[in-house]
Amino acid sequence: MEATPLIITHTIAHDEAEGMMRDIEFLARNVYNSSTVISADVLFGWYQRNPSLWWLAKINNRLIGYIYVIPLKKDTFQKTLRLGFDEKLDIIDDAIRNWNDGQSNQYSLYLCSSVVDPLYQKSFVLPIHLLLVQNLLKTLVFYGKSGTIMTEWSAFAVSRVGCHIAQEYYDMTCLARDNHNNSIFYGITNCEHQEVLLQNIQRKLELRKLKI
Repeated sequence: MEATPLIITHTIAHDEAEGMMRDIEFLARNVYNSSTVISADVLFGWYQRNPSLWWLAKINNRLIGYIYVIPLKKDTFQKTLRLGFDEKLDIIDDAIRNWNDGQSNQYSLYLCSSVVDPLYQKSFVLPIHLLLVQNLLKTLVFYGKSGTIMTEWSAFAVSRVGCHIAQEYYDMTCLARDNHNNSIFYGITNCEHQEVLLQNIQRKLELRKLKI
């Protein structure tokens, strides 16, 4: 029997958006503590501001993983670098930038969430986290070469895996950590840096193929 193909997409059709935001919330609740999960209503508000924030992994049209990132205005981005930052309160719709919005070609990017269905988290054949990061980096490199340049990024990690991803995949540095192991990460980046990170991910994927 032919294996079911994995599809990774950066596009969410408008008529599917509300349902997809519910799927994203549901998947997040399977992985994260419920207090840290962003509701579908808030996600849909962000979608309406910028519909191209998500990279989705699907099998048989079922969501099994995602990454989403948010280009933020500078004053809001600065808040992401402090413990106590609250995504639900601090990321208001007006703080979210659109790609190629004409305000500036330099962007500050907040890596908001990265989730993989627990059934697929340890899959060697389908390394969903790596494939999602690969697709994200490919898009950012394309954006950068088109004049939409990521110059800095941050992340809020709530697990050891999240810390590993921020350090290993995005070359970020931990700025602060609280008593609940929540960590703030930050890094300077540019198109060339993202190309190097992409090459590192591609090498990891090639090594996995050799071991299968």
